[in-house]
Amino acid sequence: DFNKFIYTETLDNYCSINKVNNISFIKIDVEGMEIEILNGSEKVIEEFNPNLFIEINEAQYLKKNLSIEPYLINFEKKGKKFYLENTKNRSFNEKSLLEILRKIKLNKNNFNLFIS
Repeated sequence: DFNKFIYTETLDNYCSINKVNNISFIKIDVEGMEIEILNGSEKVIEEFNPNLFIEINEAQYLKKNLSIEPYLINFEKKGKKFYLENTKNRSFNEKSLLEILRKIKLNKNNFNLFIS
């Protein structure tokens, strides 16, 4: 039934209301809504500097005139490193921001990125 209301809350508001004082890891895999999650987590990410595991789905973002690129550039400016998942052996390999941005441009499939 599509007429039901689903209550949602940003991570920033949730942490403020519940007085959360530490977050070290955030996993975001929400089928194309990752940017909205990042927007609702800005204070938490700034304050706690957690590691992030994000499914990147740029094709979905572009449909909403959004892009993950500014977020990745900002993470790099803050000294974060990027690790791309190798789906064949479930390992992660460090990649430069340029390599990640190239993958986004060339590959229309989603992929997992660990940011530390």
